[in-house]
This record gives sequence, structure tokens and C-alpha cells, in this order.
Amino acid sequence: MPGFLQAQPPPVHKGIVELTLAHRHDQLAETLPKTVLPIPGSSAELLPAATSHAQAVAAKAIWPEMAAVLPLLERDGTDVIVDAGRLGMSGFPDPLLAAADQALLVCRSDLPSLTAAASWAGELKALFTGRGSPDQLAVLLVGPGRPYSSAAVAESLGLPVLGSLTYDAAAAEVLSHGKPARRKSSLFKDFGVLVGAVEDRVGGHRLALGGRL
Repeated sequence: MPGFLQAQPPPVHKGIVELTLAHRHDQLAETLPKTVLPIPGSSAELLPAATSHAQAVAAKAIWPEMAAVLPLLERDGTDVIVDAGRLGMSGFPDPLLAAADQALLVCRSDLPSLTAAASWAGELKALFTGRGSPDQLAVLLVGPGRPYSSAAVAESLGLPVLGSLTYDAAAAEVLSHGKPARRKSSLFKDFGVLVGAVEDRVGGHRLALGGRL
């Protein structure tokens, strides 16, 4: 809300907060469609996240049920993208991560970013390997070649790089801060390529499982 939508208009429903209350009354699935906000100029919708650490901690109670409810949206042709935020934070949605058809560990290609990612890569790899789906975890690299290549990052983290995004801070602020787009950027083309790569990967997983989730 304080980014792309610039806090305007204010949400009629309070997203995760409202779902937390609905969960207490066993009404999460029924309430979920009422809490999303349309994204102007697109067919996408947004579920507003917690706006404080206290809300994030309280939301932990709903993640297991959300992990069961979100896949049902696919019946209506809806793809769900979860931005889980920084790993290890209070209220991190572990059940949503574990239930993902494809999980992406996002990092830059510089040494500080790779060092931070490496501390989690092994743990995440063990999580997906333990559930028999190690191929459902990969890296999304921001700014390949700044300074390390995709191949070097894959070798360092022990995970495949599924896709990459151009490092373009000014263009990224169109999404993160709601600034007007003033020029074309390959960053936005990269999103389309990434979507295709994820769809191919998920399709391959399902084919291997005989079409089952």
C-alpha cells in the first residue's frame, strides 16, 4: 500500500488483519475474495499484507489454512504469487513456502547478497528435498554480472538460477514506490520471460507427477 498504490485509495478491507479475524470464526476461505484490491491498469489483485510486526506475528495462525485455501483459486484460473519478504522475520509464512509449486530465492549477484543467501540456501534445499521436490526451489537473480554470473551464483548456492532481472533501480521504483514510468526498461521484459520460465517449470513438475499437484 505505501509503495505502488501510494496509500491511495485506502483499503476498504484490511487484508491479512481481516483474514486473521475471519480465521478465528472458521470463515477464512469465504472472506479471502472480499479482502483483495484491484491493481489499476491490470487484471491483478492484491492482498494487503501486515503493516506492523505485531500484525505479522498474529498472522502466523492463518498460514497453515491459507496454504490449503490458495491452491483452490487455480480452479478459477487464478495464479497466486506470494511475496514472503525477508527470510527469518517474525510471522514469516513458512507453510506457504513449503506448499509453493515453485519457490524462488531472490538475491543480487554481489558478495554481501550471496553471503546472506548462502546462509539460507542449504536450509531451504533441505526443506524441499525432504518433501521430495528439490526441483521446486530455484534462484531469481537480480543484476547478473554485478559482478558474478548466473553460473557462478548457481555453483555458489548449490541451486539452479531459474531466471534473472535487469538491475535498474529507477525502473524498479515504478513498482516499489509508484513513480511514473519515464522510459522503457528491459526490466519489464524480464518479467514476461520469468513468467514463462516458471510456467514451464511448474508444468514439468506436474507432468512428472501425472498431473497431480
